[in-house]
Amino acid sequence: MNFRGSGGTASTAAMAAGVGAAEGASILYYMFTPWFLSPGDRSLYTSIGFNIILFILMLKLVEKYWFLRTVQDAVKLGIWLTLVHVAIYAPYVITWWNPMSYTYLIGPAAHTLVQVTAMSAAIWYFKNKK
Repeated sequence: MNFRGSGGTASTAAMAAGVGAAEGASILYYMFTPWFLSPGDRSLYTSIGFNIILFILMLKLVEKYWFLRTVQDAVKLGIWLTLVHVAIYAPYVITWWNPMSYTYLIGPAAHTLVQVTAMSAAIWYFKNKK
């Protein structure tokens, strides 16, 4: 995790900001989801732990393969990672006998989009701040 400057303060700040933004998105998602589309219960500690793992994986992706030069690149990364999530998750929720089953994919896809985009925007900000 090599950000500008020496030491790990920038990467720690980026991780805290990215995980905090993702957790904020998750909390808002769970607060405003209608009861009939309830995604279930979640543990705050588990969520924070796996958000840290997701942040580290995204940081490795950004350092080696997907360079974030502008905020649009961060948004594109969020969209592409969300599309990968949707492609993997869709067969588990969309059924041919229920024409409304796609609605069970919209919520998790929107949650993933906001969460991953917030993390990639935090990485972009801390990599490019002067």
